[in-house]
Amino acid sequence: MADWMSAMARPQSTVLKQFLYQLIKDKWHLHEDIIDRIAPQLITQKDIEAFSKLIIDTWESGYLKSVQDHRAALEGSGREAVIIPEPQPPDITRKIFK
Repeated sequence: MADWMSAMARPQSTVLKQFLYQLIKDKWHLHEDIIDRIAPQLITQKDIEAFSKLIIDTWESGYLKSVQDHRAALEGSGREAVIIPEPQPPDITRKIFK
């Protein structure tokens, strides 16, 4: 009951936890304690957005470094590395008729 009341008192905390769970999925349990301690400190929507941007920028930096490292390894062995982006899903918010 206390967890439910706590979640209702600080909905931003629940949003943050859901956001991080979507990113790290199976590794969630490894970081749950620190997430539980950080979440209540992010009080406003602006705090949540800034922290989310920090996490996304960190994730993106790691991804780009990994891509560059793999590209360098492939090119070092005489292979050409071409990164092809995934096709974007259709924009369902765009109006078909005006």
